[in-house]
Amino acid sequence: QCDWSSDVCSSDLFNKIPDWWTKAKGATGAELLPVKNSKLVKRLPWNQHPQVYYYYQCVPRDGAKVHVTAEGHPLLISRNYGKGKVFLWLGTVLGGPETNKPDDKNSQMNPFWEWSGWQKLLARMITK
Repeated sequence: QCDWSSDVCSSDLFNKIPDWWTKAKGATGAELLPVKNSKLVKRLPWNQHPQVYYYYQCVPRDGAKVHVTAEGHPLLISRNYGKGKVFLWLGTVLGGPETNKPDDKNSQMNPFWEWSGWQKLLARMITK
């Protein structure tokens, strides 16, 4: 049985972090950024600037691979486990932009769960 908190992240992670999640620093959220050497995230529409507003912090274990980051923190991590692979998504569907309004043409409100690449990324995780 795989326990994501100890098999993908450091086992004492939640003893060190006072809150379960971290609020993105920017009022419009934190942009998801693909890790360049990850085949999993290639050819997805990153130019749409998907955002996360709250995320969990995690220190990847040795052997884990980071695929996506936000504000310099890992957001999508994978690690081999037995004959398979475990993926850990650390973003939450909590929150939204604080200052941008829907009628503001300069706003970039693109929560990751509404991003056109989200379903493709999920499908890739399931089939890997």
